[in-house]
Amino acid sequence: MKKISLILLIIMAVFVTSCEKDKENIVIKSTIEQNTLNNVSPATIVLLLDNAANSFQTFKWSKPDYGFAAVVTYVLQFDKKANNFSSPTDLATVTNDTTASVKVGDINKLMLAANMNPDEAVDLQFRVKVTIHTAVEPVYSTVAEAKVTPYATTFPP
Repeated sequence: MKKISLILLIIMAVFVTSCEKDKENIVIKSTIEQNTLNNVSPATIVLLLDNAANSFQTFKWSKPDYGFAAVVTYVLQFDKKANNFSSPTDLATVTNDTTASVKVGDINKLMLAANMNPDEAVDLQFRVKVTIHTAVEPVYSTVAEAKVTPYATTFPP
Protein backbone atom coordinates (compact mmCIF):
# COMPACT_ATOMS: atom_id res chain seq x y z
CA MET A 1 0.00 0.00 0.00
CA LYS A 2 2.88 2.32 0.80
CA LYS A 3 4.42 1.61 -2.59
CA ILE A 4 1.19 2.51 -4.42
CA SER A 5 0.86 5.74 -2.46
CA LEU A 6 4.48 6.63 -3.19
CA ILE A 7 4.07 5.88 -6.90
CA LEU A 8 0.89 7.96 -7.06
CA LEU A 9 2.62 10.83 -5.28
CA ILE A 10 5.54 10.73 -7.73
CA ILE A 11 3.19 10.62 -10.74
CA MET A 12 1.23 13.58 -9.39
CA ALA A 13 4.42 15.55 -8.75
CA VAL A 14 5.67 14.90 -12.29
CA PHE A 15 2.28 15.85 -13.72
CA VAL A 16 2.05 19.12 -11.75
CA THR A 17 5.60 20.23 -12.56
CA SER A 18 5.29 19.32 -16.24
CA CYS A 19 2.16 21.47 -16.60
CA GLU A 20 3.81 24.71 -15.60
CA LYS A 21 4.36 26.98 -18.56
CA ASP A 22 7.52 28.92 -19.15
CA LYS A 23 6.88 32.61 -18.63
CA GLU A 24 8.09 35.04 -21.23
CA ASN A 25 9.02 38.43 -19.83
CA ILE A 26 8.38 41.22 -22.31
CA VAL A 27 10.50 44.31 -21.86
CA ILE A 28 9.98 47.55 -23.75
CA LYS A 29 13.05 49.17 -25.24
CA SER A 30 14.42 52.03 -23.17
CA THR A 31 14.52 54.37 -26.18
CA ILE A 32 11.93 54.20 -28.94
CA GLU A 33 13.03 55.78 -32.22
CA GLN A 34 10.41 58.04 -33.77
CA ASN A 35 8.78 56.66 -36.87
CA THR A 36 8.75 58.42 -40.23
CA LEU A 37 5.70 59.98 -41.88
CA ASN A 38 5.98 60.28 -45.67
CA ASN A 39 5.74 63.75 -47.19
CA VAL A 40 2.44 65.16 -48.40
CA SER A 41 2.32 65.42 -52.17
CA PRO A 42 1.66 67.89 -53.67
CA ALA A 43 2.88 70.37 -51.06
CA THR A 44 0.23 72.95 -51.99
CA ILE A 45 -3.40 71.79 -52.16
CA VAL A 46 -6.57 73.76 -52.85
CA LEU A 47 -9.64 71.88 -51.65
CA LEU A 48 -12.79 72.05 -53.79
CA LEU A 49 -16.41 71.35 -52.86
CA ASP A 50 -16.83 69.30 -56.05
CA ASN A 51 -14.07 66.94 -54.85
CA ALA A 52 -15.41 66.41 -51.30
CA ALA A 53 -15.82 62.63 -51.80
CA ASN A 54 -12.37 62.23 -53.40
CA SER A 55 -9.19 61.28 -51.60
CA PHE A 56 -7.25 64.19 -50.14
CA GLN A 57 -4.20 62.08 -49.33
CA THR A 58 -3.17 58.57 -48.38
CA PHE A 59 -0.76 59.03 -45.51
CA LYS A 60 1.93 56.37 -44.98
CA TRP A 61 4.37 55.93 -42.13
CA SER A 62 6.83 53.43 -40.70
CA LYS A 63 6.36 51.29 -37.59
CA PRO A 64 8.28 52.18 -34.43
CA ASP A 65 10.23 49.34 -32.81
CA TYR A 66 9.15 48.66 -29.24
CA GLY A 67 11.30 45.54 -28.93
CA PHE A 68 8.31 43.18 -29.10
CA ALA A 69 5.15 42.68 -31.14
CA ALA A 70 2.58 45.11 -29.78
CA VAL A 71 -0.93 46.18 -30.69
CA VAL A 72 -0.31 49.70 -31.90
CA THR A 73 -2.80 52.54 -32.33
CA TYR A 74 -1.86 55.26 -34.79
CA VAL A 75 -3.59 58.66 -34.69
CA LEU A 76 -2.95 60.93 -37.64
CA GLN A 77 -2.99 64.55 -36.43
CA PHE A 78 -2.67 68.00 -37.97
CA ASP A 79 -2.31 71.55 -36.73
CA LYS A 80 -1.31 74.96 -38.02
CA LYS A 81 2.45 75.19 -38.48
CA ALA A 82 2.54 78.26 -36.23
CA ASN A 83 0.91 76.30 -33.37
CA ASN A 84 3.62 73.61 -33.26
CA PHE A 85 0.98 70.98 -32.30
CA SER A 86 -0.18 72.87 -29.22
CA SER A 87 -3.78 71.98 -30.15
CA PRO A 88 -3.66 69.19 -32.75
CA THR A 89 -6.76 67.85 -34.48
CA ASP A 90 -7.17 64.09 -34.93
CA LEU A 91 -7.67 63.29 -38.60
CA ALA A 92 -7.75 59.47 -38.60
CA THR A 93 -7.20 56.57 -36.19
CA VAL A 94 -6.05 53.09 -37.24
CA THR A 95 -4.83 50.02 -35.37
CA ASN A 96 -1.83 48.00 -36.59
CA ASP A 97 -1.94 49.62 -40.03
CA THR A 98 0.61 52.06 -41.41
CA THR A 99 -1.64 53.92 -43.83
CA ALA A 100 -4.71 56.12 -43.56
CA SER A 101 -6.74 57.66 -46.36
CA VAL A 102 -8.45 60.98 -45.80
CA LYS A 103 -11.20 62.44 -47.97
CA VAL A 104 -11.24 66.09 -49.10
CA GLY A 105 -14.57 66.74 -47.35
CA ASP A 106 -13.31 65.30 -44.05
CA ILE A 107 -10.18 67.43 -43.78
CA ASN A 108 -12.11 70.50 -44.97
CA LYS A 109 -14.71 69.99 -42.22
CA LEU A 110 -11.99 69.60 -39.58
CA MET A 111 -10.08 72.65 -40.81
CA LEU A 112 -13.21 74.81 -40.62
CA ALA A 113 -14.00 73.41 -37.16
CA ALA A 114 -10.47 74.46 -36.09
CA ASN A 115 -11.35 78.06 -37.05
CA MET A 116 -9.38 78.11 -40.28
CA ASN A 117 -10.89 80.50 -42.81
CA PRO A 118 -12.24 79.26 -46.14
CA ASP A 119 -10.35 80.31 -49.26
CA GLU A 120 -7.25 81.19 -47.22
CA ALA A 121 -4.16 79.01 -47.58
CA VAL A 122 -2.95 77.58 -44.26
CA ASP A 123 0.45 76.05 -43.55
CA LEU A 124 -0.35 72.72 -41.91
CA GLN A 125 1.82 70.16 -40.19
CA PHE A 126 0.91 66.47 -40.02
CA ARG A 127 2.24 63.82 -37.64
CA VAL A 128 1.34 60.39 -36.32
CA LYS A 129 0.84 59.80 -32.60
CA VAL A 130 1.71 56.18 -31.77
CA THR A 131 0.40 54.51 -28.60
CA ILE A 132 0.50 50.97 -27.24
CA HIS A 133 -0.87 51.56 -23.72
CA THR A 134 -1.90 54.44 -21.50
CA ALA A 135 1.03 53.69 -19.17
CA VAL A 136 3.54 54.09 -22.02
CA GLU A 137 4.40 57.55 -23.34
CA PRO A 138 3.25 58.06 -26.94
CA VAL A 139 5.78 58.28 -29.76
CA TYR A 140 5.38 61.00 -32.38
CA SER A 141 6.47 60.59 -36.00
CA THR A 142 8.43 63.02 -38.08
CA VAL A 143 6.41 65.98 -39.35
CA ALA A 144 5.12 66.43 -42.90
CA GLU A 145 3.99 69.83 -44.13
CA ALA A 146 1.58 71.15 -46.73
CA LYS A 147 -0.16 74.40 -47.59
CA VAL A 148 -3.90 73.66 -47.74
CA THR A 149 -6.76 75.97 -48.73
CA PRO A 150 -10.19 74.91 -47.40
CA TYR A 151 -13.48 75.76 -49.14
CA ALA A 152 -16.61 77.36 -47.72
CA THR A 153 -19.53 75.11 -46.83
CA THR A 154 -22.05 77.83 -45.99
CA PHE A 155 -22.92 80.66 -48.29
CA PRO A 156 -24.75 83.91 -47.51
CA PRO A 157 -28.16 84.30 -49.18
